[in-house]
Amino acid sequence: MRSLASLLAIAEASHAERRNVCRGLRQHQTASEATLWYALRSRRFDGYKFRRQHPIAGHVADFACIAAKLVIEIDGETHFTSFERRRD
Repeated sequence: MRSLASLLAIAEASHAERRNVCRGLRQHQTASEATLWYALRSRRFDGYKFRRQHPIAGHVADFACIAAKLVIEIDGETHFTSFERRRD
């Protein structure tokens, strides 16, 4: 589960700090993210390359396909707080 502090810190973090936050998110993915990642990884989805927990414009996308300009965000337990509902 993503901590609110880590998400808020991403916008103002250095490149190295953003990279470390994203690595941590990849290591602690939700069950929903793991299921979808299995289907997307290794170009399994129509040959498209996806990245997971990819930083984009101060946010972290759960999955991103740069070639297709596509971002996939899995709504799960991290989006249930009132702060996240307003932000989404």
